[in-house]
Parts: sequence; structure tokens; C-alpha cells
Amino acid sequence: MNWRFMTILVKKILGTPFKPAKRGASGELVFQKPVLWIVLVIGGCLAGWLALVMSLMTESSPDEEQLVYLLAVIAVFFTLFLPGVLSFKAEAGESSIKVRRWNGRRMLKYEEITSVEHTRFFGGQFILKSPRGTIRLSEHMTGIAELISLLSARIGDQSCTQANVALAKRKADFERY
Repeated sequence: MNWRFMTILVKKILGTPFKPAKRGASGELVFQKPVLWIVLVIGGCLAGWLALVMSLMTESSPDEEQLVYLLAVIAVFFTLFLPGVLSFKAEAGESSIKVRRWNGRRMLKYEEITSVEHTRFFGGQFILKSPRGTIRLSEHMTGIAELISLLSARIGDQSCTQANVALAKRKADFERY
């Protein structure tokens, strides 16, 4: 196995949150899922369905039937992730943060946010809490460290302690490679 390739891949994955966020037309921060994740989901979906169709069109023995079931599970698994990956958009403007997902939109003003927490569920997420609701943002998004520093400046470091600790740990892991 080529360890140099693995080191580069891990470093690319761990460093994604520390890259600068893209800027929108009016200067707002625009956050996106990593390109590697988008390519993986779209490629897995296409490959799963293509392999499933090809295996169903050929004559298969009873032993190969389990392979067809496995291909069907893989195709459905990646297809379930597809709407979430393709419809996600997050923006942090001057006064609020807006998130659009496949199941709706949510907006929180900075002064409403009471805390920014971190959880390791679903691959790691930052949870922005307010009395009106919560917004969950993946820790793997490009520019998420910039958002956490912006929130620390807006609502105070004490409200973002968990998020800053999680980012510091991730930065230490990144520098170790």
C-alpha cells in the first residue's frame, strides 16, 4: 500500500475545515461540503445502480443472488445521501446564518445563538443552539473554522468552548500528519 498517498488523503480530509470559506456576491461566507464527499456520493450512487442493472440483465446463478442484494443495498444507501449532498447550502451574512437542506430552510440571527456545541455523531457536527431552534453543521465543511471564529467574536468565547476545543483537537491531528 502506498502510505504517501494515504497521508496526502488524510491530510486533505483533516485540513478541509481550515481552508477559507468562499465568499458570496454580497460578501457573505458560503460553506460547502467537501468535493471529495460529493464525488464519493455521486460516484457510489451511479456505480451502485449501474452494477445492479448490469447484474439483473445477465443470467445469474443462485450463488450470485446475494451479490445482487448487496448491490441493491449499496445503490439505495448512496441514493439516500444524494438529496442531502446536492441540496445543502449554508451562508453566514452580517447578521445571521442561513442553512438550506433538502427538508427545509433555517435561519438564526447571531444575537439569538446561545451556544455552539460539538458532537461526534454523524461524523462530527457543530450545533448552533438558540431558543428558536438549532442548526447542525458538519465539521468537515470547507471554512467551518472561520465560522466558529466569527461566532466566538460575536457571541463570546465562553459560548463556543466545545467548538473551539474540537477545532483545536482537529488542528493538532492535522499538524501531526
